[in-house]
Amino acid sequence: MKTAIEKRMMSYQTDSFGIVHHARYLEIMEEARWLYCYENNLMEAFHQKGIIHVIVNINIDYKDSVRFGDMITIETEVFRVTEKSVTFRQVVSRDEQRLVVTEITNV
Repeated sequence: MKTAIEKRMMSYQTDSFGIVHHARYLEIMEEARWLYCYENNLMEAFHQKGIIHVIVNINIDYKDSVRFGDMITIETEVFRVTEKSVTFRQVVSRDEQRLVVTEITNV
């Protein structure tokens, strides 16, 4: 199952050139993952498996920049579940153009 949220990027999320700072993507994607878990009633199931959302691995592929004023979409889905971890795949896009693709593993 995949969910998507939209966000408009504000000036406080950018540097002096109007480009979103790379660390801000982590915050944006974390918000999207939490919303995904709540909207899909996954919190209890993960906690029963002992998965408490401690991030152990992040792989990010930056393809293009997000800028001040851009409306972006963050798609989130569960990519892999093991006995002790869950890996989310997330894609940040603007007008169908993929800007950032990431896989984040929690234990």
